[in-house]
Amino acid sequence: MNFKKSVLPAQGLIATILCIPLLTGCPSDSKPAPQQNPIPPTSSSASSASSVSISSSAASTSDSSSGAASSIAATDCSNFIASTKTGFGNVEPTYSAWFEAEDATHNLIIKTEANEGFEEGTTNGTLLRMEQSGKLFVHWDNLVIKQGGLTEIVIKGAAPWGTKKQKLSIFNEVGVKVITDIALNMESSGDYPKKWAEYKVYVDLPAGNYSLEVNDDWGYVFFDALRLRDQTVVLDGELNVTQVNYVKSNPASMELTINYNHNKLIGFDIDGVPVAYEFNASCDHIVLSKTALMTLTEGNHELHAIFNQGKDFVTTVLVTDNAVVPAERKYEAEKQSIGLGVSVKPDPTASNGSFISNENSGSMEFLVTAPEKGQYDIKM
Repeated sequence: MNFKKSVLPAQGLIATILCIPLLTGCPSDSKPAPQQNPIPPTSSSASSASSVSISSSAASTSDSSSGAASSIAATDCSNFIASTKTGFGNVEPTYSAWFEAEDATHNLIIKTEANEGFEEGTTNGTLLRMEQSGKLFVHWDNLVIKQGGLTEIVIKGAAPWGTKKQKLSIFNEVGVKVITDIALNMESSGDYPKKWAEYKVYVDLPAGNYSLEVNDDWGYVFFDALRLRDQTVVLDGELNVTQVNYVKSNPASMELTINYNHNKLIGFDIDGVPVAYEFNASCDHIVLSKTALMTLTEGNHELHAIFNQGKDFVTTVLVTDNAVVPAERKYEAEKQSIGLGVSVKPDPTASNGSFISNENSGSMEFLVTAPEKGQYDIKM
């Protein structure tokens, strides 16, 4: 009998995270202060209740070749509240108040919604209009990131005359530029009547006071306001780490568990290189950039999940180029517990040179070992 880990048909790295649900949630203002240098984890025993998984596919995010994961497409998981859900997103986030564009430092033109013909209202009735391309800017000060880690920046704007490319930079409280020229692609929001859109970018920064500037690129867009939100993703539970197999042509399923409690996920990297990711619509899967995984060479690689406090988790990704499956365990029938009516007979063509013959009625018992929880194939 052969006993082996099942292979799923999905493409990419699939790893299941098993977590223990807690009876009470952790309010968003009760988290410890972020640690800037997470410590590698220690192993612990696995316990589970509900499952969450990590997989890879072609994502609409930047991949590892882009360097720091400063712009990441993400699903809003704010409906996952601790009292009703476990695992990712169990602390409901809140947005900051709107920071009005016309109250920022700028060299644009202040307009009103009435004379610009917008279908939907602004946050307070006024807006900024960026005319021709060139040395035009809007600069917001005193933007506070409370928790640190992955933060969502939402700019309410409009591009009624087609998609316009802007640049966004962030400065710390003493005016030093800490993030330079994030691409802010303001996709066409429609004209006649004009419509507002929310343009989002994600940045990874420590807690602190920052300023943000949109500047020096394409014109003919509108700005209404800006707001911030700490990223919604947290883990809540007791988890362990194991190896994950990634086969480029036929990826295999493996379980992955980690040891964390009340930590907000900042991001992933493989061998120290950031890997883009996004969430599915139901917020129970993380999708890693397939582009980054497909560029890995054969052998062992380290996959890190990075959190805003406590410890990282680290697991091994074993990459192979051919369609192999996880190793199977073989149990010879003649070495198992054999009941009456069953006999062992020699055969040079049989596995191990012999086989079991059940000549009338009888019984035998296979004792097999499952190295980890999950789905297995059994072949007789």
